[in-house]
Amino acid sequence: MEKETQTILVVDDEENNIIALRRPLKKEGFKVLSASSGEECLKILKEEAIDLLLLDWMMPGLSGLDVCRKMKEDENLRYIPIILVSARADMEDLRLGLEAGANDYVKKPVEMVELMARVKSGVRTRTLQQELNRKNQRLAELNKMKDEFLSIASHDLRSPLAAIHSFTELIQMADDTKVAPQYKDMIGRIQRLGKNLLNLIDDLLDLSKMEAGKVELEPYCSNIYPFVEEAVHNFSVLSHEKDISIQMDINKDMPMVMIDPPKIIQVMNNLIGNAIKFTDMGGKISITATLANEKEVEFRVNDTGRGIPEKDIPHLFSQFSMVSRKGTKGEKGTGLGLSICKKLVELHGGTIGVSSEAGKGSSFFFRLPICKLKGK
Repeated sequence: MEKETQTILVVDDEENNIIALRRPLKKEGFKVLSASSGEECLKILKEEAIDLLLLDWMMPGLSGLDVCRKMKEDENLRYIPIILVSARADMEDLRLGLEAGANDYVKKPVEMVELMARVKSGVRTRTLQQELNRKNQRLAELNKMKDEFLSIASHDLRSPLAAIHSFTELIQMADDTKVAPQYKDMIGRIQRLGKNLLNLIDDLLDLSKMEAGKVELEPYCSNIYPFVEEAVHNFSVLSHEKDISIQMDINKDMPMVMIDPPKIIQVMNNLIGNAIKFTDMGGKISITATLANEKEVEFRVNDTGRGIPEKDIPHLFSQFSMVSRKGTKGEKGTGLGLSICKKLVELHGGTIGVSSEAGKGSSFFFRLPICKLKGK
């Protein structure tokens, strides 16, 4: 691939100074354009692709500092590197130049070796900036494609899967004289696989909304007890199937917390669901709430399950981490649930964590800020 020639714009009201700089710059392989005033400089900047500006400070009309300020106000010009060239060289002048928007400074009479070193450094910075801009643009395009895909997934994938799930439920409920037991088993497997896919799509959509900043909380001051109770009720069938007891130890007079109930129920659903998934038949789960400190309430979901290997704990809340495992009855997860929990808790201004030991169970906890009462 042929190396692109970079363009330097030399701005000086004295033609001799322009000539003195043009020859060595061309010798280094740069394309050189020139302007004899600040006004002409700004006109060229809007017409040509300039990689670096060598700008005289003292000029009639717009000075070098004026040009710097105008460039920094223009979205299309603000990232072009500027090297001020001036006989003024005390610290106050240097401060003024840098504050106006210059990136570097060279004193007159110009020492050519120093100038070339600064020009090459400035051009290198410009090249890196342009490459970064291209990559950012590509990332924005990919992000848009991802959003479009998820939009398709939410409708073109989710809707048929939801229908399949409903139909298989109806078949499961049919009389054995109409559907043989062996076929019911197969239908049950289809139902479970479809449910797993639905969960994955829902998790991907949730994550996408959070990353795009489209998840807005509607919080209010509330006692969390009824919402924890609702989450526990959501798992009454699953816990019964595995003969797992769920015990709530939450004082109804606990300080109120600022929450968006559906989002906190989603967090509790995930933590309780995980506890059931990784706890053996006949195990126990307890849910507690305590004052962590004067500003926060801490909620814990404790289980007597398999526990988590120490090496996996730092990655549990990472997006798309490879820590996701099958449950004690082969239950599968998406591997995204805890990442979503972390984001939701943090949106509430809280924190989330876990303490666990392989073979001895786990204790997931999250803390939420206590409501501030007026006058306190």
